[in-house]
Amino acid sequence: MKPCRVFSQTGWRRAGAINVSATYICGLVLLVCFAISVSRTGSSILVTIIFDGPCATSSKVNLFLHLLVNILSSAVLASSNFFMQILSAPSREEIDRAHAWLESLDIGIPSFKNLRHVSWFKRTSWFIFFISSAPIHLFFNSAIFRTEYLGSEWHLTIATEAFTKGGAYYAPGASLSPAGSSMPAGPSYMPATGYAPEQSYGSWVPLSDYWEASSIARRNITLAAKEAHNWTILSSKDCQAEYISCKARSTYGDVVIIVEPGTSHPDGWTRSEVFNFQPSSNLSSYWDPRVPPDSINSLWFSTQCSTVRSSTGHGTYDTCYNTCLGALGSDLGLDQVASYGSGPPSFSFVSQHAPAPQDPWFLDFFFAIRESIQPKLYQLNGFNIPPLDSSLGFKDEFKSFRVRHCLAKPNPGTCKVGVSNALLLVVIGCVLVKAIQATIVVWKLPAASLVTPGDAIASFLSVPDPRTKGLCTLDIVDCERFEVSLCRTSGRIASSISGLAWVRTYIILISSLILLAAGFVLSSKATDYNYSYSFDHASTVIAAEFALSYYSALLLVNAPQLIFSSCYYVYNAIITRLHVEKEWDSFSSGFRPLRVSYPAGEQTSSYRLQLPYSYSIPMIAISISFHFFISNAVYLLLAEGGQLKLELVESLSILPLFHLSQGSAVALGYSPFFFLVLFIASFVLIICSPVLLGLQKLRYTTNAGGCSSLVISAACHPSDRATDEQTSEEGSSSSRHSLLDGRTSSGDESGPPLKLAQRKLRWGAMTLPRSLAECKNPEGGEEVFHLGFGTIQDGVWDPNEGHYYA
Repeated sequence: MKPCRVFSQTGWRRAGAINVSATYICGLVLLVCFAISVSRTGSSILVTIIFDGPCATSSKVNLFLHLLVNILSSAVLASSNFFMQILSAPSREEIDRAHAWLESLDIGIPSFKNLRHVSWFKRTSWFIFFISSAPIHLFFNSAIFRTEYLGSEWHLTIATEAFTKGGAYYAPGASLSPAGSSMPAGPSYMPATGYAPEQSYGSWVPLSDYWEASSIARRNITLAAKEAHNWTILSSKDCQAEYISCKARSTYGDVVIIVEPGTSHPDGWTRSEVFNFQPSSNLSSYWDPRVPPDSINSLWFSTQCSTVRSSTGHGTYDTCYNTCLGALGSDLGLDQVASYGSGPPSFSFVSQHAPAPQDPWFLDFFFAIRESIQPKLYQLNGFNIPPLDSSLGFKDEFKSFRVRHCLAKPNPGTCKVGVSNALLLVVIGCVLVKAIQATIVVWKLPAASLVTPGDAIASFLSVPDPRTKGLCTLDIVDCERFEVSLCRTSGRIASSISGLAWVRTYIILISSLILLAAGFVLSSKATDYNYSYSFDHASTVIAAEFALSYYSALLLVNAPQLIFSSCYYVYNAIITRLHVEKEWDSFSSGFRPLRVSYPAGEQTSSYRLQLPYSYSIPMIAISISFHFFISNAVYLLLAEGGQLKLELVESLSILPLFHLSQGSAVALGYSPFFFLVLFIASFVLIICSPVLLGLQKLRYTTNAGGCSSLVISAACHPSDRATDEQTSEEGSSSSRHSLLDGRTSSGDESGPPLKLAQRKLRWGAMTLPRSLAECKNPEGGEEVFHLGFGTIQDGVWDPNEGHYYA
């Protein structure tokens, strides 16, 4: 068959050619993208970084690319489903073999059941389409990846406003406390060990570093004094929410907390106001040259901090280690001091249980004089919390400061968007396999397949099936039990579909909905039902209790895509069944042409198989949306910045593969919000919509079961007049294949008379054919009528209750 002839064909073959062309175009586009990707500087056959810049921009790039990926994948999979439905459509010979065993085949719908009865070519082609779909589900979304920036390190400075406006300061500050110390230091200062509060004042710095201009500690203080006036102003509440928390330093980094000094001069403190050294302590001789007793000092304290999240390994809570909680005046975590074995030595707290911000915020700096927590200090096993040295002469009026506001340094970080070339290559291979197989199907599949109900009606009217002769009242209930019955179904469209089909469909759909509900509950519990986390991929992470390789994690995060596609297949099948029943039922309302693959006479054709575009286009949109939501509900998280520590996920070996820096983490992420969106959308669109469609009443009186070959066959035994006309015509339609190939009369009034199947038909009651004339009502001998398809000349009328039909 020549290409130009394919596009001039009608019915599914022309639509199939369009699908083949679209699939080739998708494959070629992806192949060009792959070639460009591997040719970029710094790329490899495995990974290419296509964007490296601000996280806000990378998020938009990632969103656009993932939408494009989901549109392409849904288009390719929709094309694949089209051909799978074509291949599961039986020919007349295959139907006759099934009817010989009184087994009905599905007509006009996606059908797995039919595969046992179709030819080897159809069955093999069907499985090629099916198997080639799995890698697209499992790998296409992950072929595009984005790294998150979750910063860990930040510098804390507590000072007056004068500090940021050129005011004098003397390191380490008016508190005389070096970084890492919860109390003032002296000549013999050494970092304290053995008790938790000492570990919540940042990283330890030797006192000598503060008097070396080139030291890191001194440079950090100088940088804050020069640049902080240009940083973002945060209210005291916002500042607490940002820094007394487990938030990553992805928005703000270094911070200067502006406090009111509580002295007569607002620019700072003098050492003599804060401390009254005892003469015997020799502290004055040590500090006088470094922090003059009567000079105003605008700096109180400065230290390097870090915030680290460490997974519990149970996927329920993350433990946060904030090394500056004590310096921020927080008592959080006293009842759950961090383990010193493997985690960072600091106060820890469950990340979702950060305290509510104070308003106003009074910062209690010295841990040892916080009266509210004194009873707890000696209850900590193994810890001895000493009071402040009395020789310091610390004055109690400086035990807390009111915070005015904070100056936070913007720290947007850098994020990357990359392409996994290896995964993309696998996807391209699958798309091209589908395109080649679709080409073979369009060019080589015999024309005898009964793709639409109209094809089946035309075939059975041309050559009636003797096995269903006299069974004109056969409906779907009878087919399930194969017991002839004159009773009707309930009159709802849902009753026209077998109960087994409903049960099979809803077992799959409800099982998937239960999985969604479980995902939503677990993720909600992990975030303490705070759904604001859901809008930031970096905020919630689940780590498996076992070590995962990259490819194992990849399969795990994309398995829901495969589950949804299974659900979509049965959902599409049940919606298609409902529409077939509506089309089937419409034949009892009036005379209509058959919609067939190859029209002749008054018959019609269409690009679609069964579902009209008013159904199929929204369903494709639903598929695209669900695949996109799923990719946001469960995803592979690649995090740089050091804030996330996952000991149970073996990620070190793949960090170079994704161009990630040391200290990065690879984990499984989730979003409760998207789980909720999926659950609600699934319930409304997937669970409820077939039921609501099924509750519509059948408007007319056609026997239920328009998808069943037995029901269609039983309704296609023509009247004597139609039989006589058909047998008397020259070139009679004894060859059912010529009818399906569309090589009969075009319907021109000057041509040969139209065959029965080529005319407008109606289903209803008519006189009994001669072959069934001996049938009588055994109870009273009343006249028995026939039910089936007829033309205007047959005088078809509506069936009536109380009459007998054969």
